[in-house]
Amino acid sequence: MEQKKKNTIIGTLLPSLLIALLTITVVYFIKDTSRASRDNHRMADVRQLRFALDLYFSAHGEFPIDPYGTNVLVTEGHIPRMPYDTN
Repeated sequence: MEQKKKNTIIGTLLPSLLIALLTITVVYFIKDTSRASRDNHRMADVRQLRFALDLYFSAHGEFPIDPYGTNVLVTEGHIPRMPYDTN
């Protein structure tokens, strides 16, 4: 009787442990993928700002002197909107 009880406990515990390990692994990779996606979005925003600053410099011969940001890039149409961190 005790041998059968040990087998059922191990038989129940082992699949539960495997499911938990698989779940942890999947969650880890999903989190890593979303982090990479956010980083790619930020790099695209930086490239867009650099391009807009180059356009402004070509048109005016100097970079914008705006102590509160570069909203002049939006008002002059060099960039459609100012990028923001979604985090």
